[in-house]
Amino acid sequence: MAYAFCVLTVSDTASQHASADRSGPAIAEMLVHSGRFVLRDQRIVPDDEHAIRDVLASWTSFGFGADLVITTGGTGFGVRDRTPEAVTPLLQKHAPGLVHLLLASSLEKTPFGALSRPVAGTVNDTLVVTLPGSLKAVKEGVEVLLASGLVDHALDLIKGGSGETLHRSLAKGKQPEVAASLVFDATREERLEAERVVAEGFDVKSPPHTGVERAESEHTLETVSLGDSSETQDSSEPGTPHTAGTSVGAELQSMKEPGTPHAGNSSLAPASENAAPHHHHHHDASTHHIPEPRSILSHDPSLPPTARHRVSPYNLVSYEQATETIMNKLFPLSVEKKRVNPSLAGHVLAEDVYAPHNIPSTQTTSVDGYAILASTDGPGIYKVVTSATHKTLDPLPEGTIYRINTGGPLPVDTDAVIMVEDTHLISAAKDEDGNDAEELEIETLVSVPAGENVRQPGSDVKEGDLVLSKDSLLRSTGGEIGTLAFVGRTEVSVVRKPVVAILSTGNELVDLQDPVNIAQDEWGGIYDTNRPSLQAALEGLGYEVSDLGIVDDSIESHVSAIKRGLTKADVLLTTGGTSMGASDLLKPVIERHFGGSIHFGRVMVKPGKPTTFATLPVPDAPGVHKTLFALPGNPASALVMFHVFVVPALRRLGGYAPEQCHFPLVNVKIDVPMRLDLRVEFHRVVIRVENGGPRAYSTGGQRSSRVASLNGANGLVVLPKKTFGGFDVLEKDSEVQAMLIGELQMVQTRF
Repeated sequence: MAYAFCVLTVSDTASQHASADRSGPAIAEMLVHSGRFVLRDQRIVPDDEHAIRDVLASWTSFGFGADLVITTGGTGFGVRDRTPEAVTPLLQKHAPGLVHLLLASSLEKTPFGALSRPVAGTVNDTLVVTLPGSLKAVKEGVEVLLASGLVDHALDLIKGGSGETLHRSLAKGKQPEVAASLVFDATREERLEAERVVAEGFDVKSPPHTGVERAESEHTLETVSLGDSSETQDSSEPGTPHTAGTSVGAELQSMKEPGTPHAGNSSLAPASENAAPHHHHHHDASTHHIPEPRSILSHDPSLPPTARHRVSPYNLVSYEQATETIMNKLFPLSVEKKRVNPSLAGHVLAEDVYAPHNIPSTQTTSVDGYAILASTDGPGIYKVVTSATHKTLDPLPEGTIYRINTGGPLPVDTDAVIMVEDTHLISAAKDEDGNDAEELEIETLVSVPAGENVRQPGSDVKEGDLVLSKDSLLRSTGGEIGTLAFVGRTEVSVVRKPVVAILSTGNELVDLQDPVNIAQDEWGGIYDTNRPSLQAALEGLGYEVSDLGIVDDSIESHVSAIKRGLTKADVLLTTGGTSMGASDLLKPVIERHFGGSIHFGRVMVKPGKPTTFATLPVPDAPGVHKTLFALPGNPASALVMFHVFVVPALRRLGGYAPEQCHFPLVNVKIDVPMRLDLRVEFHRVVIRVENGGPRAYSTGGQRSSRVASLNGANGLVVLPKKTFGGFDVLEKDSEVQAMLIGELQMVQTRF
């Protein structure tokens, strides 16, 4: 099996404009085309020691799977060149021989090679080598590493091998190239697979990890460095990764030709138009879009389990990149007319709403009392009339006042209202039983000015006033729907809320309502937790749900269920079947049976690493695509990822502005120490407001299968990823941010 490698480009410019990076893709191309390596990951970071260390610490951690890491850039004497300083503290075994070899090779070609400061060595079981940023120097450096099977032999030793195969072949007088092939005895299929991963699966020009598409630039020349000293070179130089001639080069060249189709219709322009100088200056970034996948990356499910991927071909994107991708790919659904009633809650207005007339339309009272003419009706005794005995359009007889209830119109020739509290009953009419039934006379006890307790016409809303703006959210608290009723709107245009279809995958799952007893000695399966919990969460948020049931681990069942989902819903929400198991079929079905695009297939979060976001074309509906989220099968992972990624997506489809889609973040103090991971972690908590402010109480064990960790949880503490040289643990009472997914709890204070 091929050695896995990662490439890190260190450049302020390239971190802002990925099109400026030519050296990183060149390294990837050369290693893959040697037939001995497969690309594991590729990123671009600015010239920042912490950023460099964070990536390297992640790549070289046990379990990540990187055998070789090569960096390019930042090894010179420039003010911002800090790669050696960032890498050296990580090295556990230094490799001065490799450094000498690289420098000697460079000095044979130019004295400027003396200005490079490479370092090399091992971190855990990973070999790390730093190369200059110059395209020419990078090519020469990789050639040296590949010659005579040198790096293969080093990796064999680092992995615990003896190097015996290479020694025997050299003792027999075989050529170095032959010896190298013996050290790495790759099959033809392994070599083709390694080449395919780079040539098709990874966008080596704009790595998804950067989250940027090619930036517009007026430069037609690219400044590269020789030993990290500047040298200008035509960006269309033959033999560079921008030109045809190899499978990777051809792929990149095809993207440069006008009209060349490629998946995702990314706005990629020719390098000669877009290249930015590869030097250390900051530039404003253009709009960022993570590029579309170029080809099918999923395994072929028709092949035996032995042929499946052992290392995921899907790039591991950050939480921020995943969120950005969702917001960039999704747009509001169509507009529809709906009647104004409580079911409007949760919708987003698709029109401005104006008042059709003054409110109130005439003078009305703001209190219960008696309407008078302030200039003549001072304190005294008056006969009482009501709406039952007097029309408001008729003037009041002399010596009478008009009893009125809050909100009622004033009769003509009145201009003030005396409150009931400022009057005294003088006489009343009797009912059949001799009890007081109706006021006949009352005495007013105070004088009031004109306009007292009176709402003037248009004082609430004037005709033509904007009362609700387009894009306003009609909240479940009722204010917006009340406003629509207030101005007399009976129907309104809103963005359609998405319908969600849910399904669970796995032969081991049992529906909770099926008459199967799994509490016995023999394996009877496990209850499907995900569908009931997700349906409850969705309906609680006001979304219509279509339950597609449990889908067994077969291609036919997956295809049938997804077809039904595409017919019934706007969003498909699946759980399980997203990881590396032989029966994990969702990704192959998405790509191979529906021609869908997987925008990300893994996220650097905990829990929820296999979370997948895709869009699928709808059969018989050209140009129409629907959204699919494939969540992990572990119940806690599924629910956490639902709140982190799915809810914002549903809100975006429903017309929310991107900045309004996510749950609010609040600063909280944690009640227990919390250990940091190499991934951003979402720790389930109960947030209570106490005298010292919001406090987050852990729900206990955070294992991804433990759905009980969400019992009572109204928040997710967002634990930052662990960084090199930083904290391993956040201590009790540390202040962190938490995502508020439910109502805050208040602690009652006793006085």
